[in-house]
Amino acid sequence: RASTSRHRVGDAVRVLYASQDPQNALIDSFVDRYFLLIVLLPIGLGFTAFGLPGLIVIALRRRKEAWLRERGRPVEAKLTGIIRMQNGFQPWRITAEWHDPFHGRVVVLQSRNLYDDPTKHVEVGQTVKAWVDPDRPSRHWIDVSFLPGVGD
Repeated sequence: RASTSRHRVGDAVRVLYASQDPQNALIDSFVDRYFLLIVLLPIGLGFTAFGLPGLIVIALRRRKEAWLRERGRPVEAKLTGIIRMQNGFQPWRITAEWHDPFHGRVVVLQSRNLYDDPTKHVEVGQTVKAWVDPDRPSRHWIDVSFLPGVGD
């Protein structure tokens, strides 16, 4: 008959117990000592693998914004509209235009994704602050900290 126990009656085993509570003993084996770790570690790694890409995206965005605030060219851009994204998760972006006098062209700027509808707080034609990479105007950041509930 097959046994589900790893040990048989009469086997010599090491036992761990607190001297104040010898009734609560544990066989000193890898599985008995680390069972919870063996079960919970893959679950924790799964959650980490699921959440880590989002944290990396946020960290890279903040790094880009900090770089642009430090080394970018501050500009005043004309707000041209609000885009409603179709993904339903982060549905709004502010769009603006800035005339690049160095290259003689109009550069279209977009804010980061916004969680709340900004239409009540902005008007087409108003100016917004933005920072532009002097070498690559397509790399930019629109300051949306004037919007309620946005903590940049």
